[in-house]
Amino acid sequence: MKALYILLLTLALALTSCEKPAPAPVPQPEQPEQEGKEEEKDEEKEEDKEEISLLPEEGTMTDPRDGNEYITVKLGEQVWMAENLRYLPEGETQDFDISPISPRYYVIFDNDLDTELGIASVDMYGMFYNLPAATQEEELVTVGEDRMVQGVCPDGWHLPSQAEWDALAQFLLKAGMAAKLDDGTVDETALGKALASTDMWIMPEMTEIEPLPTWVAYDPSTNNASKFNGKPLGFRACSVNSGEDVWMHACYSAGWWSSSAAVAMTGMGVDFGIPVRIWSDSQNFITVSEFNPAVALPVRCLKN
Repeated sequence: MKALYILLLTLALALTSCEKPAPAPVPQPEQPEQEGKEEEKDEEKEEDKEEISLLPEEGTMTDPRDGNEYITVKLGEQVWMAENLRYLPEGETQDFDISPISPRYYVIFDNDLDTELGIASVDMYGMFYNLPAATQEEELVTVGEDRMVQGVCPDGWHLPSQAEWDALAQFLLKAGMAAKLDDGTVDETALGKALASTDMWIMPEMTEIEPLPTWVAYDPSTNNASKFNGKPLGFRACSVNSGEDVWMHACYSAGWWSSSAAVAMTGMGVDFGIPVRIWSDSQNFITVSEFNPAVALPVRCLKN
């Protein structure tokens, strides 16, 4: 029996010695090197994110005050309404009177808000507000002041300041949305086309020079790279000569109020405001013009 046990043990040892040796362990990269690769991936993701962020991103928002839904567009770090505000505060009425100190609300071409034409006009083009209506009589922002004015905008949104409009212009330039001349040269002042709609713009009957491809009304089909969709609705003037229309520059200019106080027009008895403007026969997007507060313009709201 003992001899048999020894024989079996010898066979077992022999079989064990014939088994294939276990493979050597695969060496693993050192941890610091792995962390470096992860950092490279993170940097690539950030670069991709930055590249994508230069494209306009459309969305929607609903104004809880009246149920109006608006198209929005994200441009860089800003989210803008891509339509003019249509809100008429509760208790307010359309008023054809002109005032630089009390809120006034208008429908384009003084269409009656109680008619189908007036309702359709507001739906298509928004309301027009004098400056006290746009700000809801809040104090205007002065140079260097970092303060938001909600004004007539819904909660979570505000009337953009001149600095915020300027930031929009800088984004358009960074995103490569400035218009080009015939030779392909980028005109860094030509930001109007990127914000202007592709419809309604017409060239003035008389221009002093040959129209340039950077002008807003030159081939409007190339406009609106930003999806901002600025329509040339002009403005309601606060004083006109006898026989002149109170509505001016329709199809020739677009403009919106800012929350910023004028710098040059001071001591006039009322605080002038700074709108932003685009013209059909110009390449510029201007944020330094100054208007009497009795003028009526559309409003675009900016998300807080």
